[in-house]
Amino acid sequence: MTKLNRKAVSEMIGYVLLIAIAIAISLIVYTFVKAYVPVMSEACPDETKIIIENYTCLERYNGGADKVLRLSTRNQGLHTVEGFVAHISNESGKQPVNPINVIDAPKGEQPGVVFYIDDPVRSGLAPGEAKDILLNYTKYGDVRKIEIKPFRMGKNTLVLCEAGVFSQDIEC
Repeated sequence: MTKLNRKAVSEMIGYVLLIAIAIAISLIVYTFVKAYVPVMSEACPDETKIIIENYTCLERYNGGADKVLRLSTRNQGLHTVEGFVAHISNESGKQPVNPINVIDAPKGEQPGVVFYIDDPVRSGLAPGEAKDILLNYTKYGDVRKIEIKPFRMGKNTLVLCEAGVFSQDIEC
């Protein structure tokens, strides 16, 4: 049997210890840095805004008994908006809380949630663009006030734009 060179073995142990210490120090530094770096939260930019340019009350939509509100909306913000949440009230001085539904909304869609999705490639309402939306208010009788709150799509949720809320008194 050949005799091992003790100097070569001790050098290997030294390299293994050096690498283990470097990995331990890098893990400690990583945990400290991770604690100080803020987590990115999904938020809606302040410059997000949708307005109601015009509205029309239709008492008998398509010859039926439905009462329909046609909203002409425009994106006056600086960012594309995927839709808005609409609520109405029967009194002009009261905060709108009743969700109003879109005509021919897909099954499973939340009441009051309006999506600007027409094209599978491009979704949303770009800055400066306008779109008419038909909303059914039959079950509420009269409408005196409407509030729309724009939203953008987050990773898994809708991100409401609180700064872009638009309220308007109407007569339907």
